[in-house]
Amino acid sequence: EISKNLDGMYAIGVGYYFKDRLIKVSLLRDKYGQKPLFFHTCGKDLIFSSSSLLIAKNINKVNFKKDSLSSFFTLGFTLGSIYEGINEVKRNQIIHFMKDDHSGWIVKKKEIKNKNYLHVKELSLEEIIYKSIEECIPHNNDYAISLSGGIDSTSIASIISRKNFNKPLKAYCYATSDEEINKSSNTANYLGLDHEIVKAPTCLDEIKEIYKICLKGCDVPISDSGLIPNYLLTKEISKDKIKVLLSGDGGDELFLGYNRHVLLDILFSTKVRKFFLKNIVNNIPINLLSILVKYSNYGSTNYITRVNQLKQLMKIN
Repeated sequence: EISKNLDGMYAIGVGYYFKDRLIKVSLLRDKYGQKPLFFHTCGKDLIFSSSSLLIAKNINKVNFKKDSLSSFFTLGFTLGSIYEGINEVKRNQIIHFMKDDHSGWIVKKKEIKNKNYLHVKELSLEEIIYKSIEECIPHNNDYAISLSGGIDSTSIASIISRKNFNKPLKAYCYATSDEEINKSSNTANYLGLDHEIVKAPTCLDEIKEIYKICLKGCDVPISDSGLIPNYLLTKEISKDKIKVLLSGDGGDELFLGYNRHVLLDILFSTKVRKFFLKNIVNNIPINLLSILVKYSNYGSTNYITRVNQLKQLMKIN
């Protein structure tokens, strides 16, 4: 019942005891999966942690999952645990481990019926964004906003101002150019926000040291260059004892804001698509294609079948 009313970011492990004997363990994860939670079972042993690397260090022999390596090289990040035998609690999921003297653990999984979900079908887009911001703003603690001056972060800051929310303590901007500083400063001044600029380092040795620190904080490989700016930004924010930061991250993915989305729209227009299929796909040797996609998430067989179907379609048309 408690899990139905929980909100925010969390990963929780609860142990149940009967006469000083552990009989059950429950693992639960927040509704959006912001906080990671992994587990490993072997016989009567159960290890769980928000760090898959920490679990891996406590296992005798660990191998990488081929699917995880594939997702990293195709997507730039990994999905779930990268280690065989180490599993992930899914978002909004609770897993019960019942102790069994013979088989070790009996596992039961179920979705949490969370009462705090937004009923998005009943709301307009503006109401959804407003409610999402309202959920994230702490009532009793100071918070800050990451303000680049772009559409996403400016929209959030503007809504906070218009809706008479408790104002953020400060707006921070990680800047790599004078243009970014001007955009962010103009927006902050217009909205009446206290503003602080965090400038990007220019010394190569300093960047290398920061990169090493960032890598130590990563359990899994990640190719996102935003790792360093986020580290420097949150490091500066922590000096003001602020624990909550609002940002516009994810807006471009949700609303197709990147230049590549425009290019994809052009690429997949009828004329361009037919040209691509006829002149490029049709001339790729199947043997070469098989090698290229051997470790792809799609699987080489399904991928080649789909390409052959496309070729056949082009011949018909």
